[in-house]
Amino acid sequence: MRAQEFLRTNRVGFSVSADDYDLVLGVGTLDIQDAFAIVHHRGRYTVIGKKRRGRYRLLTFEVKLPQDLIGFLALVTDALAQVDVPVFVISSFETDHILISKGDLSRAVEALEGIGMEHLHDSGRT
Repeated sequence: MRAQEFLRTNRVGFSVSADDYDLVLGVGTLDIQDAFAIVHHRGRYTVIGKKRRGRYRLLTFEVKLPQDLIGFLALVTDALAQVDVPVFVISSFETDHILISKGDLSRAVEALEGIGMEHLHDSGRT
């Protein structure tokens, strides 16, 4: 199924974290218990996690994405590129997440609403 058809036939919402997040190279400055994702590539680690006064907010698509869905991230990133919002994408088995700079957040929300997605809520601090 193509992303545009999925968006027309399903309610696709997203939430924005109330917590700040940041990226850290290595594993030294971020408590591993607070990690949202850890990526190991070519002997280096990138840790994505909650961080006081972090630079990003985590946006989560609150929908189970089918494994045969084509172009969902392309649709999302194209909408954000149109309003000059850079992203850092994290995909999981059932859904996708993106880190958005706090300064770009309102433009990102408007862009996603503009393609038919619904801003459901800002998720509470955990």
